[in-house]
Amino acid sequence: MNCHGCKWLDRYKKDGNGYCCMVVRSKTQTSKVRRPDMERCELYKPGDWKTRWETELHEGGKQNEIQQC
Repeated sequence: MNCHGCKWLDRYKKDGNGYCCMVVRSKTQTSKVRRPDMERCELYKPGDWKTRWETELHEGGKQNEIQQC
């Protein structure tokens, strides 16, 4: 799963700070607190926060098709 959360925190939180739920999976992120001045982790993928699940489902479908071949 790719995370769009950094963009959401930067854009919608009043101070841009927030809790990162992807820290355990990230190889570069160590702090659970995300601040706007911090670099985004490797799990971040540009996209629209509102449609992130549609993208994830679409990409998951592609992976399933590849595995079945």
